[in-house]
Amino acid sequence: MEALKALFCAKTNALEDIEEQVSQGMDFLDDKIVSFDENVLGVEEESEVIIGYEWPDYYDEGSQMAYDIVTALNEDDAESLKGVLTWETRMEENVDGQIARAMDFVEGRALMGRVEGDGLEYNGKHDYDTKVREEEEAENHEPVKTTLTVHCTNIETDAGRVYEMKFTYLLREPGASEPPGVTELVLYDEKGNGCRIGV
Repeated sequence: MEALKALFCAKTNALEDIEEQVSQGMDFLDDKIVSFDENVLGVEEESEVIIGYEWPDYYDEGSQMAYDIVTALNEDDAESLKGVLTWETRMEENVDGQIARAMDFVEGRALMGRVEGDGLEYNGKHDYDTKVREEEEAENHEPVKTTLTVHCTNIETDAGRVYEMKFTYLLREPGASEPPGVTELVLYDEKGNGCRIGV
């Protein structure tokens, strides 16, 4: 069993029922395998035992959310920025004040790879970098909770300022009646000063 478990990544090995899954897989194979040719299995009915979980890549979701947040800051669009937050975060007593402070905190508009001297054509030289890390909980080979941590650096603005942004994006939660959203957003300037929305 341990030799088979060692073939899986750390995230799969951390599943609560991984030993049970591996055991089922070993029981499924009954006898020792002496040779294997998928073309001559001769199995009349298709049957399988799944061990582990296929962990998806959520970079696109995290990157899109980062773009939506930066766009809302660019447009001083408090309603759109509030709209990306989870229902619980939107209901916090001082969230409107936090959003207003975030709008004031960011000076200028993010260049997003476009600068006046380049004819406003995208060249990627002045774009921000986005990294997305996901935490996912799975049961019975299905995701039940997915949380993304997104970190954007080198957010240059036309006011000559540079910011970075970190946020936690709850993508999926068990039994949630509300759509997913951002639970916490923190902005930093080049001097290390910060501004926070959410807990």
